[in-house]
Amino acid sequence: MKRGVVLSPDFTHLPNGSVHFKSAVDQAELRKYLLYWDKIEVPLTTTVLFECREFDFLTDAGVLQRTTYSKSNMRLMHIRDSSNMTLPKMAGEEILEGHEAIFSILNKNEPGQWSKAQLGSTPICKDGEQKIGMEISLYEMLPVPSEENSLNDIIEFKSKRQDELIAFRSHLDEIYQKILSAPDLDRARVTEITQLQQSIDALYKTMAESKIKTFFTSLKSTVGGMDGIVGAVAGAAAAAAPYISLSPNVAGAAAAGLVIAAKMYAQSAEANKGELTFLKSLKKQGFV
Repeated sequence: MKRGVVLSPDFTHLPNGSVHFKSAVDQAELRKYLLYWDKIEVPLTTTVLFECREFDFLTDAGVLQRTTYSKSNMRLMHIRDSSNMTLPKMAGEEILEGHEAIFSILNKNEPGQWSKAQLGSTPICKDGEQKIGMEISLYEMLPVPSEENSLNDIIEFKSKRQDELIAFRSHLDEIYQKILSAPDLDRARVTEITQLQQSIDALYKTMAESKIKTFFTSLKSTVGGMDGIVGAVAGAAAAAAPYISLSPNVAGAAAAGLVIAAKMYAQSAEANKGELTFLKSLKKQGFV
């Protein structure tokens, strides 16, 4: 089954209600999603239209799609290849509404194939409620192409190395499913984690042989829609094993591993059970 991610631009809300638009895209995060996901959706908001050359290239390559979301018929601003701008409050609202609305449409049409991705360290949503959920991080384990690699280099690598990428994603999907379906982290789950480590090792070796420059980062996500059952799932998982060390040779870090914790964060009232939102990863210093 193909996997897609609905990606938002890099922006934050300011105390005065306006929005700081850092950029349409984060280069490191874009390369991560390009490598490990089959499809990328960036909703095309029309009140504030943001574009960049990377989106143009990936659209032409058939990797990125942009579904139109219009809050009004008024064009407020057209942003192209721009960064570090202050936008009015309604711009941030439209970006959030478009992100959630387009995700809902895609998830309805292709159930289980889509996740959200935001470029902040915590999830944000319009009119969200603070609820408890799970935060899951594959901590400093994930090899990601650096900016030294062109987007076309990554696309070519994907076409040649689909087997390794599919093996990694299959093991990752199994870990998420086990975390969501059981209140404890038993021996069978540890086995899945070991298999995931083997997939990562094989993938890293393949990237190195292909001359893909990489760095190691975390794959951080939150699992929403868990209110009412979080005590049996998220709370128990966090209490039983908030940290599982994987200690991979390729990462060279004893601290690398799978981290699970119960967290309070803003969630949409319409969040589906087990809804995944991927967040910005902290880049590990130094290239490999």
